[in-house]
Amino acid sequence: MKILSSFLLLPVLVASLPIDRRAVTQSLIFKWLQDLYGNNTLFNTMLTYLGNSTELTPELSDFYDIVQADSYAPRKHACSARPEVSSPGKVPESETQYLESRAGLIKQSIKAFIERSDMDYDVSQLLENHTPVIGISFSGGGYRALLSGAGALAAFDSTVEGTDQKGHVGGVLQCASYISGISGGSWLVGSYIANNMTVPEMMNSEDIWNFEKPLFLPGQDDYEVGLFYLKMMANIVAKQEAGFATSFNDVWGQFLAKQLILDNRVNPLSQILTANGSAEGSTSLPYPIIVSTNYDNYTKGYGIDMPVMELAPCAFGSADYAVSGFVPSELLGTEFQNGVIPENSSCVSGYDNIGFVIGASSNLFNLINIGAYNLEEEIPPTFGSYAKELVQLLSTIANSTDMPALIDKNPFYGWEAAQAGYVKESEILMLSDGGESYENIPLQPQLQAYRGVDMILAFDSSRDTPYGWPNGTSIVAAQERYSAQLTSDILPLVAPNSPNTFINEGLLEKPVFFGCNQTESPLVVYIANSPYSFMSNTSTLQMSYTNEEAWSMVQNGYNVATLANSTDSNWQTCLACSFIHHQLIRDQADVPAACASCFSEFCWSGKENTTEVNPSQWNYQLKLSS
Repeated sequence: MKILSSFLLLPVLVASLPIDRRAVTQSLIFKWLQDLYGNNTLFNTMLTYLGNSTELTPELSDFYDIVQADSYAPRKHACSARPEVSSPGKVPESETQYLESRAGLIKQSIKAFIERSDMDYDVSQLLENHTPVIGISFSGGGYRALLSGAGALAAFDSTVEGTDQKGHVGGVLQCASYISGISGGSWLVGSYIANNMTVPEMMNSEDIWNFEKPLFLPGQDDYEVGLFYLKMMANIVAKQEAGFATSFNDVWGQFLAKQLILDNRVNPLSQILTANGSAEGSTSLPYPIIVSTNYDNYTKGYGIDMPVMELAPCAFGSADYAVSGFVPSELLGTEFQNGVIPENSSCVSGYDNIGFVIGASSNLFNLINIGAYNLEEEIPPTFGSYAKELVQLLSTIANSTDMPALIDKNPFYGWEAAQAGYVKESEILMLSDGGESYENIPLQPQLQAYRGVDMILAFDSSRDTPYGWPNGTSIVAAQERYSAQLTSDILPLVAPNSPNTFINEGLLEKPVFFGCNQTESPLVVYIANSPYSFMSNTSTLQMSYTNEEAWSMVQNGYNVATLANSTDSNWQTCLACSFIHHQLIRDQADVPAACASCFSEFCWSGKENTTEVNPSQWNYQLKLSS
């Protein structure tokens, strides 16, 4: 038991609460600890720190209930089935079933989107032959990526008021089969799928998406914050007591969930598609894939050779040769040996808590927020002198401040197909920030040949340049990963090989189509964050925004995704053309005149220009006048 490290938090917590709350909280803490640990000898040590008020009076019972551990800790149970690790190359059956349940809605949405355009084309016959498989992918980049991406997500969502008007692009989301997110982009995707709310609804919520509050101090006052810390501590200890290793990600993920996801919506990822509504209603959601990386605990290095891990409702794993396996996400934490669950082993459920998952995709912040983020400048004075210690002490409870997210037990332990020793020889699998493979747009899951994706809409909020804007580095990294032959069943990405080409050829000034005139790989519609109505190149470390700033970021993202409501071109029509681009080529069909014009305007010519870029070329100005 991690009793002593748990006790270390308590004096700091009690000292930080308002004076009129301390007696209540002291009594509460003692009762909670007595129930959790019994008559442990270390308990007496705490008397010198907290006083000797140990009785739980009737009026304190409600507070005692509040801080009980909730469903965060995984649960062991008898196995109803014992599936084996599966090799890549085939879509999981449950994923296929989910997509089939959405097929009618997707076809209807694509038809409606095309009919709303100026294409002047009867798409009925084309859709009879094949329904395009469309994916949306959101990059990492902290709150910058979340807020900018949120603007794009709102623009793509036909349920958001006004998005079906002329020049707007509402309906793209309803046409999509897949949606993926990485790091800050995973916060957006995780919020969207867990809450099943529109972006305006989340922005206007009183309970979530309040970006003015410091992430580490969730609550209306110090007392609420203290209760949250107690519950978080209870959850961590409960997970440890259940026999699972913990790390700072168990703290980080709970902070994220508190900020981004309604309390009654924190469900395991494996249940997310049906947990927040009827099975029929949930089919409005594209199939979500959160992306992380597999941390090499042998070399402790980073780079393109880090395996890209998929965390999705139906399966967890990687097609990278280093791992080369998948298991049902609902069984994370279950012991596997050599690809099978031993007969004498229990199964585990609940390990794939959505907060834990989006934390695993973004846990570069484990170090950033403790080391570089100045908490004292962001938080209320009454809590200021203790906040950093609170976070550090919570990480002590979780065992580490710098360790990646831990999957205990490693489902690929002894898995012969895994080529990396640190994968098949480790009893615990380590996950790190998804962007650490340099592919900061999570394209790989949608480039897997077996998913048959026709078009990927890639929204890039990376901060690649000295001025804080994307320069295509993530696209280049995806190509480098392909060239390095790290992954099975991966399709090539037809795009520039140098970030310099992106600026020298004007590929960041407006969306660009990569992969025109071929059908082997998906058509990638690349949209880079740029300043239409707001300078959205904020720091990845900026962890609080005023309400006005947050809405300005969202509005700018909306303008980026719509080209300011198609003020410069018929963008909605061109997006509709991108949906059917591949099928037009496959069918050797006549290309509608409107689409021919779009492809001429937005398709990359294939020309490389690697001339060194002058840094001043990245210093953008607002595109729209105020």
